Amino acid sequence: MPFRLHVVVFGALGVAFGLAELVAPIALMRLYGLELDAGGAAVVRLAAALNLGFGLTAIFARRVSDAAGQRAVLLGGLSYAVVALAVTAHATLSGAVGPMMWSNLLICVPLGLNAGRLLLAARG
Repeated sequence: MPFRLHVVVFGALGVAFGLAELVAPIALMRLYGLELDAGGAAVVRLAAALNLGFGLTAIFARRVSDAAGQRAVLLGGLSYAVVALAVTAHATLSGAVGPMMWSNLLICVPLGLNAGRLLLAARG
């Protein structure tokens, strides 16, 4: 998938998850097998701000044409995908969350692989 489509998809997912976490953190985390109190909901809402901000940054970067700008956005997205993959694997395999957490891989793996592909292609 080309850069522009990549950042729009990545951004739309970030915005969607960010809004869901912001509006209904307790219900959303219940899907992952977690029960949150008010403090836990506040932490999820803080993560929502990050997802919203990074998602909007990706969407706003869709018209970036210079190589350095695209590289920065792709490296940020790739970093997110790698860390999210590690957190997902650890949390699920340790039993800290339910199996629904594996659904994160449906997002992280394809977007991380595509970001890596775009970065390698840009190197020539």
